[in-house]
Amino acid sequence: MEKETSEVADTQTQEIESDQEDQQDEALEEEPLKEEQEEKSSEESSGKKGQEEESAEKPSIVKKLLGGKKRLILIAGAVLLLLLLILGGWMMFFSGSDEVEQEPGSSQEQQTASDQAKWKENPVFEDILAVAPFERMVMKQGSAKGFVSMEISLFLSDPADRVEVFSRMDEIRRMVQDNIRRKTWMDLRGPEGKIQCKYELLSGINGLFPRRVLKDLYIINFIML
Repeated sequence: MEKETSEVADTQTQEIESDQEDQQDEALEEEPLKEEQEEKSSEESSGKKGQEEESAEKPSIVKKLLGGKKRLILIAGAVLLLLLLILGGWMMFFSGSDEVEQEPGSSQEQQTASDQAKWKENPVFEDILAVAPFERMVMKQGSAKGFVSMEISLFLSDPADRVEVFSRMDEIRRMVQDNIRRKTWMDLRGPEGKIQCKYELLSGINGLFPRRVLKDLYIINFIML
């Protein structure tokens, strides 16, 4: 009996050892498979990360390209605006220089031309003849202020005399300037002096014609400088 039990125990131990060996062999066989699976999973994860990184890099590149285009558009717009400003200034400068220069003439001729332009227009009141402004007429030397600027309008006795009075506008202007040249600031500073100047001009202009052509004379914008 003892032999049989010992043999049974030996067989059991052998079976156990063989089972352990089989398990070890299976574990050894499974280890390469696990390593292969781990390698595959690591490769897959690294591939996913690479794809994610690439997908993250693409928008940044697009943003950079878009930002560069915006900068180029802004720069191009600024350059275009500058060129337009330069071109406009150039055109204004040369258009002014290309104008035909008038031949030098007396100021009286220029003022007579302006009187003619006014006279050609249809007057509102046919018996009123506006004279071109007198600018900076010289006063008598030694006066506190040296110049007078003013405008006058002639009130005609008869509208039919309009052409005749206008034809002698140069003489009328010279007579007005001569009268102011004899005046000082003290003579013209008060209303009495201005009224006296008015009647002197009225009398002087009527004296240029064989008959009384002016009914009255109006002084406008009288300024001493």
